Amino acid sequence: AEDGIRDAQESRGLGDVYKRQLQESTATWKEPPVTGFVQVAATANCPANSVNLVFWKFPGTNPTCDCTNVTSTDANKYNVVRTLHTGPCNSNETIVKCGNYAGAPALDLKRWKQSPDQICAQRNPDQTYLKAFQNIEKPGECKSGFKNCGGTTEEQTFCVKSTDPCPVSDVKVNNALPSAQHTSSNFIFYQNNAQIYRIYTTQSGLRPITNLKTNEGKVCKDTSVSNISPGRQDYAYSKDRRTPCTEFDNRFTSIDFDTESGFFTTNNLQSLTNTLNPPYLSLIHI
Repeated sequence: AEDGIRDAQESRGLGDVYKRQLQESTATWKEPPVTGFVQVAATANCPANSVNLVFWKFPGTNPTCDCTNVTSTDANKYNVVRTLHTGPCNSNETIVKCGNYAGAPALDLKRWKQSPDQICAQRNPDQTYLKAFQNIEKPGECKSGFKNCGGTTEEQTFCVKSTDPCPVSDVKVNNALPSAQHTSSNFIFYQNNAQIYRIYTTQSGLRPITNLKTNEGKVCKDTSVSNISPGRQDYAYSKDRRTPCTEFDNRFTSIDFDTESGFFTTNNLQSLTNTLNPPYLSLIHI
């Protein structure tokens, strides 16, 4: 979509970075919502009470010998099996020019679309659904000293201190100029050689964003599981072989996407991109 927001849908690629809105679910009542974004250096940590907008744990790869492209003639002559296996190639596999790949370490990937910096999502621990609910005077109105950052019904009313900023209810990643609802006062940007990317935030009365996730396809209900698109097999030499989720958390909706090779390149994994040699352009979403 032109505005960078996409509906939650199955992706064909590595991951999606998703937002999750606050809902009347006890699982989110104690979660501080996102109140804004800041940029920090690629090697730095996010400040206190903030988390990465983009975060994907690359599991690392095992040392692998790939003989899948060896001709049948050479395989028979040197007694080589035309497959791949973990560990270095032996002498015969080296003679027939099997691919000999060193293992790659596990890494945390935190940068997006050629950004030189990380983007951190700030949270205010004083702003939770439980605290907001306790400060409701009546639907759409808050007690003295508080303001309503939500809607007009009791479920939508979200009360915060009058001096605090309202939590973020929407995020857009775009290279267009600010529109009427996304003014220069509520976006940050970074520039690469080709484009300027702007990350906009709004307090539009929608429910606050409580969680962010980088993932392939939809987000799994089991937060310990890293999803992979149905019909796709994970890389054979990955240390952590992913499988498709059996249940999804449909509270997440995608806000932006990138290709797998582009995402790896942004995070300085060009050699890994060439080694993995993905057979198609995979989509990574935020």
